[in-house]
Amino acid sequence: MRHGIVMEGWGYRLRPVEAADARFIHELRADPVRARYLHRGEPGLAAQQRWMEAYFERPNDYYFVIEARGSGRPEGTIGIYNFDQALGSAEWGRWIVRPGSFAAVESACLVYRAGFEVLGLHSMYSRTVTENSATLSFHDGFGLDRTRVLPRYFELEGRWLDAIEDVLTRARWDEVREQPERKAARVASWSAPLPRETAGHRYGNAAGQDSPETIQEAK
Repeated sequence: MRHGIVMEGWGYRLRPVEAADARFIHELRADPVRARYLHRGEPGLAAQQRWMEAYFERPNDYYFVIEARGSGRPEGTIGIYNFDQALGSAEWGRWIVRPGSFAAVESACLVYRAGFEVLGLHSMYSRTVTENSATLSFHDGFGLDRTRVLPRYFELEGRWLDAIEDVLTRARWDEVREQPERKAARVASWSAPLPRETAGHRYGNAAGQDSPETIQEAK
C-alpha cells in the first residue's frame, strides 16, 4: 500500500517504503543472522521487487523503512498489517534492524505511535517464534501481555515452530510509554546525535539502556 505516514523520533524516523528500497530490504533479509527467524520467500533481488510491487497494491498494509534522521541512512524495516476493523486491532512485524544499529527501541516506540495515534487502533499485537528469546524479552520490557501460544505457526526450513502472541492496548501504551521513550532518547543522544535545536522533541531527556538485537518476523 502506498501511504504517506512519516513518524519522526529523536534520532530515527519511520517513512514509507519505496520501490528504490528493494535492494536494501533484500540485503537486510539475506543476512544470515537476521534471517534466522524469517520466512524463506523466493530468493533474489527480482523476487523482492515483485513482492514490493504486489505490496503497493495491497490495502491496509503499512510498511516502513527505519532511517536515521541525521544522515538518512536506512536502519531497518517495520510494518503494520492484518487489520481487524471490528476490533480496532492490527499486527505489527516485518521488524528487522541492520547489524550494529541502535534503532530498535525507538522504532518500536514509533510503530506504536503510528498505530495508536495515526491509525486510531485500540490494540496492536505481534507474533514471535518461541525460540526468539531476545525479541520476546524486548516485548516483555515494553509491557506487552503474552496472550496465547500458536502451535506450529511458522514454518522455517522444514520445521514447524510455535509462536507467542503479545498484545499492547492503547490504554496500556499510555501507561508504559514514558520509560521506553526515555530509553530511545538516551540511545539517540549518543548514537545518532542531532543539532541542538532538536532538544525540544517530545521525548524529553532520557535515562535508560541500550537497545537489543532485533529480529521479528510475521506472516
